[in-house]
Amino acid sequence: MQVGAIDRLGPNDVMYLATEGRLPANFGAVLRLDGPSTIDVDSARRTFDRRTTAVPRLRQRVRRVPLGFGRPLWVDADDFDIARQVTALTCPPPGDERALLDVMAEVVQRRFNRRHPLWRAVLVEGLEAGGVAVVLVVQHALADGIGGLAVLAGLVDGMAPPPLPPQRRRMPPLPDVFVDAMRTRWLAVRSLPAHLRELRHALVAVHRSGGRRAPTTSLNRPTGVQRRFGVVSARLADVVAVAHEHDATVNDVALTAAAGALRRLLADRGEAVDRLVFSIPAAARPHDGGRSLGNAVGVMPVQVPTIGDPWQRLAETARRTRAAKQAGRGIPPGLVDAFSRVMAALRLAERSVDHQHMINTFLTNVRGPETPLRLLGRQITQVVPVSPTMGNVTASFCVFSYAGNLTITVVTDPQGCPEGPSLERFLDEQLAQLTGAVARAT
Repeated sequence: MQVGAIDRLGPNDVMYLATEGRLPANFGAVLRLDGPSTIDVDSARRTFDRRTTAVPRLRQRVRRVPLGFGRPLWVDADDFDIARQVTALTCPPPGDERALLDVMAEVVQRRFNRRHPLWRAVLVEGLEAGGVAVVLVVQHALADGIGGLAVLAGLVDGMAPPPLPPQRRRMPPLPDVFVDAMRTRWLAVRSLPAHLRELRHALVAVHRSGGRRAPTTSLNRPTGVQRRFGVVSARLADVVAVAHEHDATVNDVALTAAAGALRRLLADRGEAVDRLVFSIPAAARPHDGGRSLGNAVGVMPVQVPTIGDPWQRLAETARRTRAAKQAGRGIPPGLVDAFSRVMAALRLAERSVDHQHMINTFLTNVRGPETPLRLLGRQITQVVPVSPTMGNVTASFCVFSYAGNLTITVVTDPQGCPEGPSLERFLDEQLAQLTGAVARAT
């Protein structure tokens, strides 16, 4: 990496910046750490400061360029200050899980100043169960779920130090930026036929998900600027066992349980649906161990049945997700880039996601480490994922597996879906029903 090298945001990264409206496009996790109930903040900052050198993006900021000079750039944040990135607070009484989740909601929904690196870590003391927590948040332009794991891997104890001192990435001369933009556009023109073929495959995938519109339900309605988080957990071994028994995946089990929970919620509202369309990420990331950050995912809508025997629904959901994966991996990045730029220029990005009719809800699933990690000299006992949903989706789900446990965060908009606690209970019941026979057998 040479001084002045040009490192642009990817097409999907630009999309996350362009579509950020009432709610910031942030995601992250709460890491529960064992040990004492207090933490040395200065020592923690020194540790984070050293380890961010292993993930150079954490010491960079977004730099916009003049119109016609291409996508924004990643450049060094010359005023990088670890005290700005890593802060501390005390959890409000009683310091239980509900209080910690409310802290997480406030931290993750706090907007980033784009003149500084797009991440933060908040150390939380005062927990009822002892130990401390770290709320780690990044803006979606910085990384997707797999990239977020790479960020975490660079911060935990025992990570390998960077092989060489990080080289500087300063703002390159504008003529070089312009020439690079022209080269990029020429390559885009040459690859247009391939992009159009990818678009055709993507449209086929959308059609197979259930047509142009998802079922009309009260799940899709205007949302406010707040989100509520709830947590449901299960033994990962039980989920894996029932998935294998029905030729499915852990993600299929989560989809089946979430669809069943939403059906119960809608039934209480007097609505009957036999299917819901979930949007799930389709990774297109290179096999580089997660070293590439940014976003490398496509949109994969899947039609999930909501009625019938739960194990039959699981088998059918698995069949449909396999068919969706075979159909394609989402809208091509080049077209995402063009669409995002046009929508942002016309100030229509937020309106487009507020009035979409393609999907009913989101479910993201990231597979975490199988063995416990350590951070700041303490064992990470639990990881709770969080990704507030934008647009007109009032309930969504974030799934994360870690050290033998499957954690699902239920994200609801209190304005559009005030029954958050009920939805969490329904999801817990659905998971218990799906895995109950396996759990009893073992």
